[in-house]
Amino acid sequence: MHVFEVSLPYAALKERQERWTRAYRFEPVDRPPVLTPLHSRYTLALLGVPAERYWFDPATMLEVQCHWMAWVLNHVRTDAPLLAAWADQSHYGEAWGLGCELGFDPYNTWIKRHPVQDEADLAALAARDIVDSVATQHELATIDAMTSLVEDYVLRFADGVEVRPAERIRPGNGTNGLFTLATDLRGPNIYLDIKLRPSLVHRLMEIVLEQVIRRLTWVRAHYGYPATDAYLCDDAAVSLSPKAYREFVLPYNQRLKAHFGGKLTLHCCGPANHLVPIWADELGIDVLWNYSYETGRALVAKHLGGRCVLVGNVNWRTVSQGTAADVYADALDCLQHFGAYRGFILSTPNIAPATSPENLEAMVRAAEDWARQVPHARTLAVD
Repeated sequence: MHVFEVSLPYAALKERQERWTRAYRFEPVDRPPVLTPLHSRYTLALLGVPAERYWFDPATMLEVQCHWMAWVLNHVRTDAPLLAAWADQSHYGEAWGLGCELGFDPYNTWIKRHPVQDEADLAALAARDIVDSVATQHELATIDAMTSLVEDYVLRFADGVEVRPAERIRPGNGTNGLFTLATDLRGPNIYLDIKLRPSLVHRLMEIVLEQVIRRLTWVRAHYGYPATDAYLCDDAAVSLSPKAYREFVLPYNQRLKAHFGGKLTLHCCGPANHLVPIWADELGIDVLWNYSYETGRALVAKHLGGRCVLVGNVNWRTVSQGTAADVYADALDCLQHFGAYRGFILSTPNIAPATSPENLEAMVRAAEDWARQVPHARTLAVD
C-alpha cells in the first residue's frame, strides 16, 4: 500500500471544491477561487524521473501524480478539484496517433519528425485511423494498468479520510487544438503555407477536424462520458493575424463547437489581444481557460467579463521568479479587473518547477483581501 499523507482535512477540501463549482456556475462566492496549475509532469525533475519512464510505465505515472496531488494539497491552498489521475500523454497523444515521431529529453517530450510534407502525405493522413492507433492503444493500456494499481494508492487526509486518486483513470477528453495539431503535423512550414499553399492548409485543417471529432466521439462513447462540450487549445494560432485566423482557424473551431454542442472551453498561452474579440463575438466561447498574462486584462474584461468563465491571468514569470509581494500585487491587479464578475477564477497559466509556496500563497491572500475590501462585488453579475 502506497500512502500519501495530506495535512489538510478532507472536509476543508470539499469546501474549496464547492467554491470552485459555484464560480463555474456564475453563482456568488465568498471570494474568487484560486487555481495554481502545477502540472504533475513538472515534478519529474524534482523526483528524478525521466520523461520516457513516466510516459511508458503506468506505475511510475500513477506514483508521480499521487506525489503531485499530495504536495499541492500540503503546500498550496488551491480551490481546484485535484483527486483525479489520468493517462498523461503530455499534449502529444493526438499528434502521435496521426504519425508524429516523438522524442524524449530527460524531463520533456517533443516531436522529432513532422509527417506532412506534401499532398501525398495528406492522403495518408486522411486514411489513418486515430482511434486504431499506437497512441490510443497506449492510452488504453495505460488506463487499464493504472486502474489495476489504483487500489494500492491512498491519499490520507488529516481527519482520517482515505481517498483513492480516482474512481477511474481518465483519458484525454479534449484536443490540443486544431491549428496546434496541424502545426505538429506540418511543422513551422505551415506559416509559409498560409501564404504560398493555402489549399494545403485548408485540406490539412479539414483532416485534422475530422480526426479530432472521430477520436473524441469514440472516447466519449467508450468511457460513457457526456457527448456534448468541447475543450481546445489555440496556442499556435496566436501567431496568425485576425484575417488569417478567420480564414484558416475560425471556421474549423466553429464546426468543432457545432458538432458537439454545449460549452466550448478555449485555452491560449500566447499574447492574443487580436483574437479576443473573435473569440467573444464570432466563436462564442464559454470558458477562457488559463489565458496568458500577455493578453490585456482590460480587453478581456471588456469583451468577456461576465459573459464566460474566466480563469487567469497572473504573470507566471512573476510567480516563478518574483517575490511574494510581486505576486500579490499582480494578483490584486487581476482581481481589480475581473473580481467583480461572477465566473472569475484567479489563476496563472503555468507554474515552473521549484516555484516557492510563498508565491503561490500570495495569490490566495490577494483573493481573500480583495473580497474583504470589496464585499459588494462578490454578488455582481453581467447580463
